[in-house]
Amino acid sequence: MAALLQLLQVTSAAQTNPTIPATTYYFLGSPNVYTGDIATATAVTVAPTDVHGLVPRTSVKELLLAGVLKTIDLEVNKSNKLYRKQLRYAVTAESTVKSGLIGKSWTTGAAQGGTIADELDPRRVVSRK
Repeated sequence: MAALLQLLQVTSAAQTNPTIPATTYYFLGSPNVYTGDIATATAVTVAPTDVHGLVPRTSVKELLLAGVLKTIDLEVNKSNKLYRKQLRYAVTAESTVKSGLIGKSWTTGAAQGGTIADELDPRRVVSRK
């Protein structure tokens, strides 16, 4: 049976205050997503197996509130069918995340093999009238 969650890691930037160094945080996320081009663009990678059970896990909510992670909404196009996908990315990769993802292949699920076409605006509201 495939795992439902995978241990991932992200490293925060060192603060301007020299007493706060760069820190690696571990959290749970979707399996098989953060590999290859997606891992490079988002700066989120799969944690090494030798740290499983030895490192504290931080909730994604805490990492979002602390400004270590952000979320990007994506549109994946596969055979003229559109899929909405959400990725977490490190704040340190904010300036290059969009350009690093557009045109890359999605790696898992129903959209596997599809191409990441565009970033979606998460605040866009569609009227239901």
